[in-house]
Amino acid sequence: MVEVQRDPMSPPRFKINTKIPRGPPSPPAPVLHSPTRKVTAKEQKEWKIPPCISNWKNAKGYTIPLDKRLAADGRGLQQVHINENFAKLAEALYIADRKAREAVEMRAQLEKKLAQKEKEKKEEHLRTLAQKAREERAGIRQAAVTGSSDRLFVRFFHLVIGCCFYFQIKMKTLRNVTSCVTRGIKTDNVNETFNELPQTRGWHWIIF
Repeated sequence: MVEVQRDPMSPPRFKINTKIPRGPPSPPAPVLHSPTRKVTAKEQKEWKIPPCISNWKNAKGYTIPLDKRLAADGRGLQQVHINENFAKLAEALYIADRKAREAVEMRAQLEKKLAQKEKEKKEEHLRTLAQKAREERAGIRQAAVTGSSDRLFVRFFHLVIGCCFYFQIKMKTLRNVTSCVTRGIKTDNVNETFNELPQTRGWHWIIF
C-alpha cells in the first residue's frame, strides 16, 4: 500500500483560516440590572409594538381597520408643511384668470358695438336706397312741387324788395314835401314827381 500522490495545485480540502472570537477576559464584566418592580398599564401601552401591517400583502386575509393601516403607514407622525410658493401660485392664477375674463368681456362688448354700428350702417344704407327709389318713382311730381315752391320763394322775395323800394320812395317824397312846406316853396314839382309813380296799380308793377 502506498499513499496517493497529492496534486500541489489543488485547493485545500479543509478551512484552516476560520476566525474564532476571543474569550472573555479573566474578570468578566458585571451586568447591572435595576431592581425588579411591577410594570404599570401605561408603560405596557407605551412599550407595545404594533404588528407589521403591509399595504400590499395580506396572505391570511385579516380584516384590518383603517386607523391601524394609517397608524402603520406613519402619516400621523409626519408634520405637514406647505410651501408659501403655493399661495403665490394660487394668487397669480386667480389674477390671471380674472384679467383673462375681463379681456374676454371687453372683447365681447367691443364686438357687440361694432356689430351694432354695422347694423345701423346697413339700415341707413337701405333707408337711403328706399328713399332714392321713392324719389325716382315720384320724380315728376317732386320736380313739379319743387318748381312751384321755388316760384313761390322768388315771388315772396320780389314782394319784399318791392315793398321796401316803394316805402323808400314814399318816405323820400314825404320828406321833400315837408321840407318845401317848411321853406315856403311851391310843391307843384314834388307833386308831379310823386304822381309819376303808377299809383293806380300800387306796387304790383315792381313784382310782376
